[in-house]
Amino acid sequence: MLEYRQDQNSNVIGIKVDGKITKNDFTELVHKLETAINNYGQIRILVEFIQMQGLEASAFWEDLRFSLTHFKDISRYAIVGEQTWLQAWTNLVKPFIPCEVKYFKSNELEEAWHWLESSSSFSED
Repeated sequence: MLEYRQDQNSNVIGIKVDGKITKNDFTELVHKLETAINNYGQIRILVEFIQMQGLEASAFWEDLRFSLTHFKDISRYAIVGEQTWLQAWTNLVKPFIPCEVKYFKSNELEEAWHWLESSSSFSED
């Protein structure tokens, strides 16, 4: 399941991942993200992983398509969670993504929101 959060008149978007992600979940999310991109030009995204139980193969392809098409439209990408693979994944993709990417532990959620909303970056870890 994906939960979407966007305050009115803001290019900062929150996505909560909990459970298995279906193609329908991701299709709905892509529509909302593309609408925000059309409204703001660039967006900032926070993805909070509660418990990811996998994703349908068709959702994976939809994610890949969106990423290849729109990573230039994302200026900051915060990844929040306690799963051990998240920090490794964040470090792995940083050189290949044209936006600022930063990993935060679950207890740093407020710091992640602050980083997304600020105009200057924190120092890299």
